[in-house]
Amino acid sequence: MVYESAIELSMDLLGDMKTIGVPKSRHCGRLDGKGTIGRRDRDLTREKWRMAHTYILHNEDEVAPYVERHMSFLRRLIRKANPKAIAAEHNKSFGIWFQNEVMKEF
Repeated sequence: MVYESAIELSMDLLGDMKTIGVPKSRHCGRLDGKGTIGRRDRDLTREKWRMAHTYILHNEDEVAPYVERHMSFLRRLIRKANPKAIAAEHNKSFGIWFQNEVMKEF
């Protein structure tokens, strides 16, 4: 009981003091994923977010059949459009179309 009181008193008195011993690494923080300047948050525009989302979806094997179905759908819908115009429309509308198709399946 006396020891506990002595330790509590010592901790209160020495709580803010810097301890001596092994020095803190100058790399501490950077190795934990923190930058030297600090964390930088970036806000993506709606268009850039959509482009990133589309890119990620197109690189998933499970989504590949949906990509082909959407391209076929667009070719039937826009018969006179060239492949570049169909690709542009696909990139613009695939996310919403994909979401709707997946929701229909459930």
